[in-house]
Amino acid sequence: MSKDNIVQLFPVRGDSNALDSGKECGRPVVYTDDQPREVLDNTLKVLADANEPPVMFRRAGQLVVLTFPQEGEPPQIVPQSKRRLFRLLIEVADWRKKTTNGEAPSSPPSRILDAILEQPGEGIPELDAVTTIPVFGKDFELIRSPGYHAGQRLFFHDIHGLGMAVSERLDVTEARQLLLEAICDFPFVEEDADRAHVIALMLVFFIRKALGNVPTPLGIIDSPSPGSGKGRLADLVSVIATGGPCKPVTMSGCAGENRKRFTSLMMTGAPLILLDNIPQQRILDDAALASILTTTQPSDRLLGGNQMVSLKNHAIWLLTGNNLRSTLEIARRSVRIRIDARTDRPWLRKGFLHGDLLDWARRQRPRLVQACISLVLAWLDEGRPRWRGTPLGSFEEWSAVMGGILGVAGIPGFLQNIERSYADTDIETEEWRALTRLWWEGFASSPVKASEVHELCQRNELLAEVLGFGGVRSQVSRLGRALNRHVDRFFGELQIVQEKGVARSSARYLLKRHER
Repeated sequence: MSKDNIVQLFPVRGDSNALDSGKECGRPVVYTDDQPREVLDNTLKVLADANEPPVMFRRAGQLVVLTFPQEGEPPQIVPQSKRRLFRLLIEVADWRKKTTNGEAPSSPPSRILDAILEQPGEGIPELDAVTTIPVFGKDFELIRSPGYHAGQRLFFHDIHGLGMAVSERLDVTEARQLLLEAICDFPFVEEDADRAHVIALMLVFFIRKALGNVPTPLGIIDSPSPGSGKGRLADLVSVIATGGPCKPVTMSGCAGENRKRFTSLMMTGAPLILLDNIPQQRILDDAALASILTTTQPSDRLLGGNQMVSLKNHAIWLLTGNNLRSTLEIARRSVRIRIDARTDRPWLRKGFLHGDLLDWARRQRPRLVQACISLVLAWLDEGRPRWRGTPLGSFEEWSAVMGGILGVAGIPGFLQNIERSYADTDIETEEWRALTRLWWEGFASSPVKASEVHELCQRNELLAEVLGFGGVRSQVSRLGRALNRHVDRFFGELQIVQEKGVARSSARYLLKRHER
């Protein structure tokens, strides 16, 4: 259904406790020449009465509606426009004004429409998320009946009857084997860890609401070369969670623009956001992405406008790339899945168990959903044991719950590749580690100038991205600024310290070694 046909979702209602009944079609009547407060109250009541069952909601302070793009696709959350709101109101009520000759036709006043769009009113329910799969809500209540769930502020659009599919459970072994079968054709580098993280990606959609307002990490899928199956793996996760493949999003080089783009995407209620094919030569360093991954309720302006919105970050974030390199700020907010087909033309591989994986996943989706639900239920039956390993910093609750579910499911490897992921992706930090080791070997704890550290970098081909491609003076200046940013930071056992009591123009730096 198109956005313009949203009025067809609202039945004409023939009763109203607060309004006079119109004679035409049983519609309520709103008199537009009453006091503005009364006109607004009556309009809000008309809107609330027409919105049953609800498809219009309050979200981040905005009036939004659910639209259904086409058969079989999940609904989308779109801001209600003034034009659509006008059309809706003239469909569900009669608008009149009083004159000396009696009553005359009228229409919803523009200022009233503006007031409703700015502040929809308590009669319109709130919406946090839309799902096309049964999910666990607050306190891990399983939500499997379609429609709006006010207590959870969730709308379940059961396109394929999945609510009925989970009425029967699979045992843990069968559920685990089915999910492992779905990913058996992918050549993972660290099989246990990579498989555990893929299944964690599948499961998190089912428990995202239950986790509450806590952050979840970025899922990074990378490989040494194109055509290895990164996009196919992301699409598999998306088919299970949403019924269809991913809709990739490109990232701008401007953090401000990305921040608005991310906010706009979250406003639509997209359960999954895929940032696709980050260029291999680019070091992923985006302040907007780093912030949004650990911010539970980001606020920003929507793309193309000046309106500020604040909404809950319940999206699951994925990113794909080849030999991805990132800053520590991104690496520490990420869980990596690495694929390596070990061939120069991985797209020509044959011998897959599932020749058309996505077609198989669509046909098997009820059982795949059933398997995910069954693993969560098994964890609940065991008393919700929490994972006792070292959690991912800033994602402690996600780590404890997800690791607990995978533990009960008998799936090993959770978070076991974190150190290697840091070493592989956070190249800059590894170069600083190498630099400080060489620095210590050459100068120990003696103070040195930035120019002396620059010579170490040049001789050992380190920190090229930090130094840039200017002349020596420019590179030394850039390195000096970088050293200032890294004062008091540790690299292994070595800490960079700035010498005290020295003018800024003569700044010198030294290393302190701390035994651990």
